[in-house]
Amino acid sequence: INLVSIRKSADPPDKTHPYGHGKIESLASAFQGLIIAGTGVWIIVESIRRYFSGRGLARPGAGIAIMVLSVIVSHFAARKLEEVGKRTGSLALVADSLHFKTDVYSGSGILIALLLVTLTKNSVFDSIAGLIVGVLVIKATFPLLKGVMDDLLDRELPEETIERINDIIGRHKPMVVNVHAMRTRRAGAMQHIDFH
Repeated sequence: INLVSIRKSADPPDKTHPYGHGKIESLASAFQGLIIAGTGVWIIVESIRRYFSGRGLARPGAGIAIMVLSVIVSHFAARKLEEVGKRTGSLALVADSLHFKTDVYSGSGILIALLLVTLTKNSVFDSIAGLIVGVLVIKATFPLLKGVMDDLLDRELPEETIERINDIIGRHKPMVVNVHAMRTRRAGAMQHIDFH
């Protein structure tokens, strides 16, 4: 979804989309954020179900080895995606980095739980870790979904960006006499500015 949305959002403006197709990236990020939040809810439900079923873990040792590898890979993938997403202004890549960050959170929680289950022979730690991880995963989606809503509702660009725009315009005095009715917004990686 991110690959398709990033490619499509880079399409140039056309007759029916004079500002381009950048908001496709925001829609893809919203979809990914909702899937991540849904995963958090599923983890919570599954943790509660496992606790009340009293089912123990079959092979915690294998789980520990897999989770160590998973946490390491997810950590580096999240850092790289976030770096590239911020550098290019791609909300879809930032959303993907969040996906990997939540994998780090959940993987770390699961790793700690598996270690505690192995040491204590009590599988209640698995359910407790699941509840905590589920809440953290849901909480991690809030900033992403807020950013998506800001983009879809055309929130103005940050104040420091507007100040930079005004500084650039100010360098053209006295040719520029007056500036008013400035409007700014984001669409994917593009920033749109218009003024009189």
